Amino acid sequence: MADEEIITTPTGRVIDVTDRLFVPLKGEFYRAFESGAKTWELRGVNDQFNPDTVRVGRSVELRRGYSTDDSLWGVVTAVRTFETPDEIIETFPYEQIRPGADPAELRDSIATLLGKYDEFIAFEVTLVDTTE
Repeated sequence: MADEEIITTPTGRVIDVTDRLFVPLKGEFYRAFESGAKTWELRGVNDQFNPDTVRVGRSVELRRGYSTDDSLWGVVTAVRTFETPDEIIETFPYEQIRPGADPAELRDSIATLLGKYDEFIAFEVTLVDTTE
């Protein structure tokens, strides 16, 4: 599937593989997307993840790590930016970013993993069925 430039899903949706947003995920977060428990991804704003590259309608490849063929395909359906971890906790349903986390755990996780960023971007991914 990765060698094709265009994927047409069983429902007729066209996924442009050449213009996809590549999102590597830890196994637990990949499985949460796969099960439907997780629908939003949070990243620090940088060259790869910013309002110009993360846009509604863009194809997304969620991959379990870097060196695996386990991929889920979807489309960005919503985007929000935040200036602080506290803003995320106070204004956003954080359980959609990290299922099962409490606010303190998520705040610590954001501070530890993304503390080097001045701004954060969250994007909702609606998965599409690419099986034939």
